[in-house]
Amino acid sequence: MGMFKLAFKPHYEALHFTNEFGHYLYGGMGTFMNHYFPHRSESTGFAFIYREEEYPDIESSLFPGQQDIVAFSYAESGRAGDLSFDIAVCHFYEFQFMTEPSFLQGRKLVYVIHSIPTPEPYYPENPFGEHDELRAKFENLCYAADSLVCVSHAEKQKLCAIYPDLESKAVVIHNGMNFKEISHSTHASETRELSEASQLGELREVREERTIFGFLGRLDYRKGLLEALKELKGLNFELHIACGGEDPEHLSAVLQYIEAANLQSQVRFMGWCSGTRRDAFLQSLDALIVPSLYEPFGYVILEAIDEGITLISSNGGGIQEIVGDYKYQFDPYQPGEMRDAICQFQRDEASMIQVELEKLQTQKVYFTAERMVRNYEQLFRTLLSSPASP
Repeated sequence: MGMFKLAFKPHYEALHFTNEFGHYLYGGMGTFMNHYFPHRSESTGFAFIYREEEYPDIESSLFPGQQDIVAFSYAESGRAGDLSFDIAVCHFYEFQFMTEPSFLQGRKLVYVIHSIPTPEPYYPENPFGEHDELRAKFENLCYAADSLVCVSHAEKQKLCAIYPDLESKAVVIHNGMNFKEISHSTHASETRELSEASQLGELREVREERTIFGFLGRLDYRKGLLEALKELKGLNFELHIACGGEDPEHLSAVLQYIEAANLQSQVRFMGWCSGTRRDAFLQSLDALIVPSLYEPFGYVILEAIDEGITLISSNGGGIQEIVGDYKYQFDPYQPGEMRDAICQFQRDEASMIQVELEKLQTQKVYFTAERMVRNYEQLFRTLLSSPASP
C-alpha cells in the first residue's frame, strides 16, 4: 500500500511512532494515542506503522482524525528517516529501526515505556525469563533513547530496579483521559484544575443487593481473571466477562475452572467491549473487579471512574497511584484479600460506598488528557533546549 499522509506537515517538532491508533488498537497504548491526539500541539504529528499481513487495507476513517498523520507498513519503515522532525517518540519496542543512525540523524529519541515486557511476577536475577530477543530489543531502545517516559512511578521503580543505570534519564508522565464530566482549557492553571475536582461526575446509584460484577480487559494471565473466579466461588455473584480471545491457552484454563467449580450459571462472556458498548457494559454492573497481578498504569480504572461505578481493584503497579486512598483495594498476591474486599463492598451501607465513589471522582483532575499532553510538551521543550547527542 505504501506510505500515505493525511494533512501531514513538512516538519514536526515531535513525531509519535505507534502501532496502535484510532480503531486499530489492542490495549493501553492505543487508548493513550486516542486521548492524546485531540490535544496535540500544531508541532506534533503521528506515524502509524502496521503489518500488511494483519491490515492489508488501511481505512483512514478509522483514525481519530484526518490530519497530522502518516501511515506506512513495517516494510516501508526504512523511509521513516526521510520524514522531517526534531524528536522521535517511540511507543513500541519492536521499532528497532528507530535506534539506527540512518533514522535518527542526530535527532532526539524518546521511548515511552507503556509496559516493561516481563512476565508477572518477574525475578530480578532474570526479569525477562527465556525471552532473550525481547530483552535485547527493549534494552536497545532504552539505551539509545535520550529520555525514557514511564507511565507510573511503579513502572519507573521497576525499570530502575532492573536497570539502575537508566534512572538518570527516566521520567514519569502519567497517562491521561478525556473525561465526560470535566471541561478544561488548554492553558488552564493548576489552580483552575484543582477547583474542577469538585465537579463530580454522575455517580451510579448503589443498589442494596450488589451481585453483578464485571471483568474488562485482555485475556492475559496477568489480568487475574482466573484468580477472581477462585475468590468469587461460594459468594452470591454473577460475573460478566468482557474480553477477547488473545490467549486461547489461558481461555481454556478459565473455562476448565468454571466447569470444575460448577460456575456456568454465574458467569457470562460478553465478548470484547469498546466505545459505547464498553460504557453500556460498565453501567450494567454493581462493581468492576480489576484483579490484575500488575498494571503499569491501568486505563480501565479511569474508564470505570468516568462511568461513576464502584471499583474493586488490586493495588498492583500504577493502580494505587490513580485511586489513592480508596477502600476497596487488595493485594493480588495475598489469598483471600480480593474476596474480603468483595464481601466488604456487599456489606457496606450505600452511603459509605458513595463516599468512596466521590473520592475516585476527585482523582480525575490529575489524569486528564490535557495535563498529560502538557507534560509531554514540557519534556520536548527541555530536550530541544539541551545539547545534541554526540
